[in-house]
Amino acid sequence: MDLIGKLTEKAEWLRYGSIFAAFEPGNIAQGQAEWLPVSLLLFALGALGYTAGIGLFAKRDLPL
Repeated sequence: MDLIGKLTEKAEWLRYGSIFAAFEPGNIAQGQAEWLPVSLLLFALGALGYTAGIGLFAKRDLPL
């Protein structure tokens, strides 16, 4: 979504639908942005996705 939003002005609003919209490494490196809330948000989203993946995969009936 971020890439498509960068390609055209009409789809620029798509950039803000990406989880990477909150993560600005340049500003964090320069000390202009808080890194802790962004890191916690990305960690929480990653943990939620990991847990959802485990839950969905566990329901599969795969032959061994």
